[in-house]
Amino acid sequence: MNLSQDLSNELSQRHFLDRLKKHSSNIITYFDESGQKCQKNYAALLKDVDSAAQNLSRHNMLGADKQVVICGRMGYHWFTTAVACLVSNTPFIALPESLHVDEKKASLEGLSFDGAVLDQEFLGLEPFKSLPKILLEQISDIVPSEEGGQSILMSNSAIADGAGLAKNFIAFTSGSTASKKLKAFPVSLASSLFFTKRFVELYDLGPEDNWLICHTFSHIVHFEYALGGLFWGYDITLSGVLNLLMQGAELAPSVVVTVPSVYEKLAQQIELQFARDKSEKLLDQVRSTSVFDDQGEIQRVPLSVQAKSVLGSKIKMMLIGASPSPTELQVFLLQNGLPLYEGYGMSETNMICCNTPDDSKISTVGLAWPGIELKLDDQQCICVRTAPQRADRYLNVTEAEQASSFMDDGWVNTGDIGEIDEQGFVRIVGRTKDVIVNSGGKNINPSAIETLLSGIPGVGHSVVVGDGKPYLVALLAPLESQRLPDRPTLDGYLDNINANLPDHEKVLAFVPLEQGLNEMDGTLTRSGKARRHKVIQQHETEIATLYG
Repeated sequence: MNLSQDLSNELSQRHFLDRLKKHSSNIITYFDESGQKCQKNYAALLKDVDSAAQNLSRHNMLGADKQVVICGRMGYHWFTTAVACLVSNTPFIALPESLHVDEKKASLEGLSFDGAVLDQEFLGLEPFKSLPKILLEQISDIVPSEEGGQSILMSNSAIADGAGLAKNFIAFTSGSTASKKLKAFPVSLASSLFFTKRFVELYDLGPEDNWLICHTFSHIVHFEYALGGLFWGYDITLSGVLNLLMQGAELAPSVVVTVPSVYEKLAQQIELQFARDKSEKLLDQVRSTSVFDDQGEIQRVPLSVQAKSVLGSKIKMMLIGASPSPTELQVFLLQNGLPLYEGYGMSETNMICCNTPDDSKISTVGLAWPGIELKLDDQQCICVRTAPQRADRYLNVTEAEQASSFMDDGWVNTGDIGEIDEQGFVRIVGRTKDVIVNSGGKNINPSAIETLLSGIPGVGHSVVVGDGKPYLVALLAPLESQRLPDRPTLDGYLDNINANLPDHEKVLAFVPLEQGLNEMDGTLTRSGKARRHKVIQQHETEIATLYG
């Protein structure tokens, strides 16, 4: 198959199933409802996919004219449901489970769906009350064929005879705007497989490698990483963040893709391991190791014993992204020999830029990803065109909202302000919608300042405020399940940061928050970014006191 062409002309249900059978000895590792670690080869997984398809068929949810909502926690059942839909030519809708009821309802407006596969807590919600429903944890329960289910593995099955392969599935944006409605868009299956193939090629992944997935499948890229394992033939582990942190060495990942706050916790575990080994002097030596040259090109060093004790010895690629990360964090992980690569993308385009083994530069998100065209508009906003095309429209927004993102000739406006150096490396400067205009008329990009503030030890997220005000203030939130340093310590770090900022960008006051940001109260997006409007809204009173 030639991946330089549009795969939509090459893919078929039979081809997809044959690829899965070819990799039948690869392993999927997951944790069941009781937290027990389980393992199956892809041959056993295919049987569960078959059972899921039978169950969907019995509930009249299968077919090219149907659409199925999947909503629940990331895990084996979610995955088998989605794969069963794809190989039965049934598009699915990956509805984020963390949304509140009104947000779920708003996000589904304008979308048609004929059934739902849900976690127990969502079965009685209004959008699904009159629809056929299946409990997610029961999706692979065997359904006897005489009850109406159809097997995708049986030669006499209508599905096996060529029902087709779903060409698209429906995903949602991460939800960083003030609207209750998340934007929905169709994802091309061909572009998804093209995307994961590029990972296989660029990072030299093979059948012995293990891609550990620790974030929700409704953040659709993480489902795509797992789907790539079936098609291209690498092991997959469905872990969750806690299992990664507690059992990383045992799970022995080759690939980890997660957000800066999780990497902060991994870095803390590595530091603790140095302390347990009574190797403080060695830690000082590690911290003094140079990992990039004068041009910023990253120089890789061997994996430290302490990093191996946290993540095992198979680690090949660790992608950090979704939100800005402190350079100090990246440097520490690199000094411990971890193969860290910063990347940048958005749900509608998937990967846009990424550092790779051949081309890595500190404080950049790398070069353009294969199949990506980049340009900056007059406002220095990054615009992207993908080949093959990933998404071409939203399904549930106004024409004006549509036009603000999807432009002519396949270009997508990311809304991110960027810079491209002479070698083609990209730096993300900020978001156009987040620019602060203070009372003196100065334009201020808060993103760069927030990255500095979030680099303070113990700070998980920060939000800078000051639109229409004479000076900037900040909200500082701790890392999850931790507390911030005391105020004198925070004051000292802030003084050091302000010393290197122009007057109009100095942060003159701050509110130390008692709890970290999280998805459940709406202050954090599914991709780990602070929802600025929500954080500011929740702390309006405290902010007002900072301005007297």
